[in-house]
Amino acid sequence: MAITGNKEPNLIIKQKACMNRQKLCRERSKPYMVFNTTTTRKDPQRFKARLVEKGYTQQEGINYLDTFSLVAKLTTVRLLIALAASNNWFLHQLDVDNVFLHGDLNEEVYMEPPPGLDIHEKGQRTPIGFTALLVYVDDIVLTGNSMMEINHIKDLLHRKFQIKNLGELKYFIELEVARSKKGIHLCQRKYALDILKETVMLGCKRSSTPFLSDTSPLYKMDNYLEDPGPYKRLIGKLLYLTNTRPNLCFFINLPSQFMQSPTNYHHWAVQHILRYIKSKPLEGLFFVADSPLHLKAFSDSDWATCPNIRRSTTGFCVFLGSSLIS
Repeated sequence: MAITGNKEPNLIIKQKACMNRQKLCRERSKPYMVFNTTTTRKDPQRFKARLVEKGYTQQEGINYLDTFSLVAKLTTVRLLIALAASNNWFLHQLDVDNVFLHGDLNEEVYMEPPPGLDIHEKGQRTPIGFTALLVYVDDIVLTGNSMMEINHIKDLLHRKFQIKNLGELKYFIELEVARSKKGIHLCQRKYALDILKETVMLGCKRSSTPFLSDTSPLYKMDNYLEDPGPYKRLIGKLLYLTNTRPNLCFFINLPSQFMQSPTNYHHWAVQHILRYIKSKPLEGLFFVADSPLHLKAFSDSDWATCPNIRRSTTGFCVFLGSSLIS
């Protein structure tokens, strides 16, 4: 429905495409099609089917020039929410349906449809982007001191795109947003519990500290893990968790330095972090309402953290009023 509803794609005869091959600006190899049906987190009863094409066969400068997506930095997200909390602004969210189909295609692209798919002759489009207040691919966050203006922007966007009005901001890119008169609480409880579930650590014993007291065994290179893949994926998930758990940054960055050759002790250290997360899954950031908008930054450095090369570690934090944004 998304493909046909957005007038995608245009059906042509295969022989014609072969005859005009020299005149094409872009032409892809035979695609590999995969249908993947999953539930969405925004609506567990809604299903998605994905059609995947071999985009990796294209060459930069020949088949494409731009590789970007409209994604706001997490620091910008925290800053916007902190401003909304401090100024008591309204905070709403939108979702653009099939954002990759809203755009004009500047060249011809040929792909072979999967068996059994009937495509009627329609127009062609591809992603070249659009502009909004705060955009993360197809998710939009709107904030301001006038509900009338927010509704006006929603109407303008709805005239151009098919969007879902998700109301007040509650869940955004794995971030859970809870608002009260005192301010806005930002956490990743569901994301943290999903990590514990995937690593079979939901029933683990809790820990009151995020890291082991002795870090010297981290630098001993023996007893390597046979398969470092799960360790790397776990570190990546934990690094994303630091967006609302900055107190874990140092403790997760330390074992992340050994991604290429992790040992059993590194895995044990990461499991200790998981036990600490189990004890406080709701922990996160709190942006105080009516906080003065004064920007403050702090930095510090230790001395010779690494016993092998004596390299130090530097850390910093930036506050907007009493709200941590970076």
